[in-house]
Amino acid sequence: MLDNGNMVLVTQSVPSNMDYDDEYYNTQTSDSTNATNSGDKLVFEENGVMYVLKRNNQRQILTP
Repeated sequence: MLDNGNMVLVTQSVPSNMDYDDEYYNTQTSDSTNATNSGDKLVFEENGVMYVLKRNNQRQILTP
């Protein structure tokens, strides 16, 4: 989770542990005009649902 509220997945080389900075998923959960609309944490439910919990307690469900 980035400081701006986006959760970003990037590729990384396992042997060298180098970041390639190639985003393959970006939640787009940042809001520069209202920080309470930005993501705060990634949540995994027991039933398999994943979502970003925003600072205002709203959920953004992550879908493939």
